[in-house]
Amino acid sequence: DKSKDQHLMSKNTILTLGHIAVALRHEEKVTENILIFFQQKFCRSHSNPDMDRLIVDQMGCMAIARTDNEDKVYEDIMKLFCETTVEASHSVYNSTTGETKRQEYSHVSGAIINALANVAANMIDSTENGARTADLLVKLLELFVNLGLEGKRTLDKNQSHMRANSCAGNLGVLIPVIAILVRRIAPM
Repeated sequence: DKSKDQHLMSKNTILTLGHIAVALRHEEKVTENILIFFQQKFCRSHSNPDMDRLIVDQMGCMAIARTDNEDKVYEDIMKLFCETTVEASHSVYNSTTGETKRQEYSHVSGAIINALANVAANMIDSTENGARTADLLVKLLELFVNLGLEGKRTLDKNQSHMRANSCAGNLGVLIPVIAILVRRIAPM
């Protein structure tokens, strides 16, 4: 019963902080401090996988709600999402290494892809030339390339041809996210 209460309090804390970060996004340092808290709690060895996925969801909401003064927060969130996705993909390609740090991220990779899709679908781009949308497209394409390179590197290192399908599957999860964003971009 005590564990259930702690789980509920943790969940409510994460949700509340995420909502505060979005609601008070114009206040100096609020979003940045909440992001720091989320980064400290994210994927720690004692963490709960459900809480990690909830943190990813809230960081995705923070990225969607970013304003001009929060570009550092957005950049930090996107960097964390990209690095975590690449690390998680490594454990898919090479499950025999026993590298716990990389396997530690695999439970959040689906949540990160979902958060990236939400950002792609709901990001508000008030710039004249769609610079924020273009920036997100570049980040997604870089992630796509990095996933492919990581897969190739691992497959070459292990001299294994049996897991080539894993590489294609990992790359494939980003295609719908990229498609969502491309549909939003005005034709040139």
